[in-house]
Amino acid sequence: MSDPFGRALLDHARGERTAPLRQIDGEWERDHPIEQFYFEPRDPEAETTAFLERHLHGPLVDLGAGVGRDVRYFSEQCETVGLERSPHLVTAMEERGVERAVEGDMFALQATFDRDRFASALAVGTQLGLAQSPAGVQSFLADLAYITRPDATAVVDAYDPTSVDAADLLGYRSEPTPRHGGGSSTRSQATAHTTGSRSARSDPPPRRRRHAGRPRSVVGQRLPQLRP
Repeated sequence: MSDPFGRALLDHARGERTAPLRQIDGEWERDHPIEQFYFEPRDPEAETTAFLERHLHGPLVDLGAGVGRDVRYFSEQCETVGLERSPHLVTAMEERGVERAVEGDMFALQATFDRDRFASALAVGTQLGLAQSPAGVQSFLADLAYITRPDATAVVDAYDPTSVDAADLLGYRSEPTPRHGGGSSTRSQATAHTTGSRSARSDPPPRRRRHAGRPRSVVGQRLPQLRP
């Protein structure tokens, strides 16, 4: 796995990054705000932090934990595990003092964690869109139900495809599997670590979150942004 995104963040954490992390989608591109999104400490006084603290309890799993910003914050309050598919990001978490950094796929949770392992789950930062379809989101939530307790809470976020600003987002895509009358649209991610060459990835996400498996609480609320 070439993992340009993970390599860029690890290089940044080590002070060794010499080129921008550039998001590319056709002719549209921008430099990714790495420091702001991944390294600025979470503000304990922020509205979003208060929202998360009301709903998250340990043991907690952060799905797509990046370089461990939220894992480090919530580890001071409860047992917190950071899950990342990228080995570079797992290394970054470990080098930044995260004690429970696990390499694994958030779309194959049963292969990584035991049943009823967690009391809460956090998945913010648009990675839910990598499920690629409503069916993919439903499968993810069924997996999430397996690794969380019957009374667990999950906090997840994604861009609202019905927003008037959706089409202005980098990586905007029409819904690949439109439902309920069709005409919906969604967003994807495109990332590349520019080191003399370019690469891009586009992954169409789902239209809406759906719940599957045993009853769980999936928390939803409009907030300015959850990450950072």
